[in-house]
Amino acid sequence: MTYYKEDSKTLLYGGRVLLYQLENTKKNSWYARIRLPKERKYVIRSLRTTSKAEALGELETLYRTLLYKSQHGLSTKDITWEQLVKVWAIWRRDTYRRGQRYTDLVELKNRIYFQPYFGDTSNLSSLPLINDIHIYQWIEWRQNYADTTTEYRKQTLAWNTLSQELSMLKTLLTFAANRGYITGVPLIRNPRPVPPRHERSRAKADKQFYQTCMRNTLWEHKHHRNKRPRLYSFGLRLCIKLIASSAIRVQELLKLEYRDVQLELDDDNNSFTTIYIRPSVSKVREARTSVCFDGANVYKMLMRWKELRAEYSDTPHISGHNLVFAHPDHPDTAIDLVSSFKHFVRRWEQDDDINKRLARVDENLRPLTLTSFRHMSINNLIANGVDIALIAENAGTSMNIISSSYSQNQSWRNRLKLTSINYRRRVFGVDPSIDE
Repeated sequence: MTYYKEDSKTLLYGGRVLLYQLENTKKNSWYARIRLPKERKYVIRSLRTTSKAEALGELETLYRTLLYKSQHGLSTKDITWEQLVKVWAIWRRDTYRRGQRYTDLVELKNRIYFQPYFGDTSNLSSLPLINDIHIYQWIEWRQNYADTTTEYRKQTLAWNTLSQELSMLKTLLTFAANRGYITGVPLIRNPRPVPPRHERSRAKADKQFYQTCMRNTLWEHKHHRNKRPRLYSFGLRLCIKLIASSAIRVQELLKLEYRDVQLELDDDNNSFTTIYIRPSVSKVREARTSVCFDGANVYKMLMRWKELRAEYSDTPHISGHNLVFAHPDHPDTAIDLVSSFKHFVRRWEQDDDINKRLARVDENLRPLTLTSFRHMSINNLIANGVDIALIAENAGTSMNIISSSYSQNQSWRNRLKLTSINYRRRVFGVDPSIDE
């Protein structure tokens, strides 16, 4: 038998809603019993608040949501945040055959950042009650989370990262609104001001950093006392060379096979290296052939790496379609080059020789990674006046991404052509001999 607390029963909305507190409970939480039109059973919800004013505010949102669902033939059962993400992931995988990497990324972000907050009933007691306040509270929680977990790296939550996660939240809540789980999508926007363009630019390696990395990896390959680190040093050197020469992605590089790298001849019988990125390897699931603008040096280094693999590794080398950066002990698994590069930079960060010292961040305080060599390659091509369409085709991206993601001052050398007399005469028809 249910015992109500004295003077707590309140009838609302024409007697269809009963707001009350229970007598035999330690918590003074408020509860609601809702009778919807054309529904045989009552809907009981716990509002998880001890304030009657807050309970009335949540009850209004909850009642309107349930009434909306009932009128449109939707289920009035409450759905948790975890269930929402699962339903969305199943729907997206069934709807879109491509672009599954975004679904995986949202699920990863949900496990780390969304579920710990929105899945906690003390922060969000019911999904239909979500509003603008919950979003702003999550932003504060996310900022504190970033400050406490990245303190040792002296980093803060980047504006781009927060904008990306807010976009994912908007995607999930828009899906929830379309399915009738919530009545509307709350206001979701980044409260922080947009930083200048140069601060939002991607971390790119410069020529000095690239040359220092190549020299240091070569030194470790020649002078390290253990054979396994010597092998890994040369592999890291080849990895940097491939990325800087062809602008290939790191994840594509880890799945590269020997058959994908070929040595070809141009019209003048000069050798150059090409890399074929298979559809199963490409990020965009489309095949492409990237040209290495370092001639035959990349192919020669690759052949040298193949010889070292047979020399250093105890596992018999299997000829054929095997991974270029296969682990010496596990041929089907690639070497963790990302972690290898991080440890490599840390080893040389405090070196006594200033010419061998490596910085962990660029001028914008962004961490330098293997992907920074891809950005360096694209920026160098832009600075030397290479057509953006050609760069996009070679790097496996779109012209819009290149135009929006890379700093605008990288094309300064190309824009200096506007001051050329021959360019003005050919394009604008200006005669430089006539004084204006």
